[in-house]
Amino acid sequence: MAQSGFSMLDPLQFWRDALSNWEGSANSLANKEMSSEESVRAMQAVMSVAMALQQALGKANGVLLKELNLPSRSDIVEIGARLQRIEEMLEQLSHRLGDPAVSAPGPARGAMPPRTRKPAPVVAPASALASPAAAREASPATTPASRGRGGSGTASPAAVAKAAAVRQRSTRRKA
Repeated sequence: MAQSGFSMLDPLQFWRDALSNWEGSANSLANKEMSSEESVRAMQAVMSVAMALQQALGKANGVLLKELNLPSRSDIVEIGARLQRIEEMLEQLSHRLGDPAVSAPGPARGAMPPRTRKPAPVVAPASALASPAAAREASPATTPASRGRGGSGTASPAAVAKAAAVRQRSTRRKA
């Protein structure tokens, strides 16, 4: 298709022109105001008030942190520097003593040996092996606290202890 004599209008050209005009006028106004003595004095006054406010706020925060028994930022920085000096001294001592375990870099420095022991297996009481009824009584899910009362099937520790005491009394009577 043939192009006509009119060029395609840029839809954002108007926006760009308006923005550049606004920037130019704002720049000239700021330059004019910055050259006057009054505006410079006013800006200095505003800055001095802001600095005084910042210092007062810093002091108030320091008092508040001290009252709450919390460290301030400067306290934390000081502790970090002190800790760094202590670590450097320990490193120097370990090099002087020639201790390879302490001066060795990397994660093996404080590594623990792997765990080889397995937890002990849970052994059922001898009474549970004797009869199925005793096994039912020994199970915490079927203690009197949870039987027939619409419970969730787990008993409280007090109910388990009470059931164990009842079982123990009944086995003493039988013996």
